[in-house]
Amino acid sequence: MKKQVLIFLMIISPLWMLSQKAVVELKEMRMVRNSTSVEIKEVRKVDTTLALPQFQKMIANNTKIDSLLILGKKDTYIGPVQRNGYKSLYFIQHIDSVYTMRAGQILLDPIHFTEQETDSIAAKIIIQIKNGHSFDAMCKKYSFSDNSQYDCDLGWFKSGEMVLEFEQAVLAHKKNDVFQVKTIFGTHIVKVLEDAVEQSRTVTIFEFKLTD
Repeated sequence: MKKQVLIFLMIISPLWMLSQKAVVELKEMRMVRNSTSVEIKEVRKVDTTLALPQFQKMIANNTKIDSLLILGKKDTYIGPVQRNGYKSLYFIQHIDSVYTMRAGQILLDPIHFTEQETDSIAAKIIIQIKNGHSFDAMCKKYSFSDNSQYDCDLGWFKSGEMVLEFEQAVLAHKKNDVFQVKTIFGTHIVKVLEDAVEQSRTVTIFEFKLTD
């Protein structure tokens, strides 16, 4: 059984926070996590007047701040926390993750069939696979791609190596899921062969240095 860590957060009023604290300095930072380490870089100092309108939600917690930042959600605030002799509030502005994924596909004929016809064919193939037919067998029978012998298992690929719609669909599903997705190449029937693995994560963070 996987070990789970529960973090309790408290939502507080941004108006109350602004009445109690004044922002005296704002930095943009980047945290990069890979399989072995987390690296933190200061990118630049920012004019506070540009950031103040972004105060919509604040999340208060005073422990494990680095873990909260690297694992946090976009557009959330963490803090205030006491660090290095002053209090800081952090805003997670952007998250960029690199995943490795493994999937197989059946690319349906986009030339000899209309979109409506390929949708109908895709639905029937998916039903057959879910009823026990082999994905590999259906792939070899129906895949239109010139590389159809490889389509049944595309192997491991990284974020950015496939078209965006295909990658987003794979990331949205779990191992052994079978589904349809459309891209500029046509209609794909996809089977996720392994759950996606996050290889690295880059988090862009604003640090608000607060006065007491």
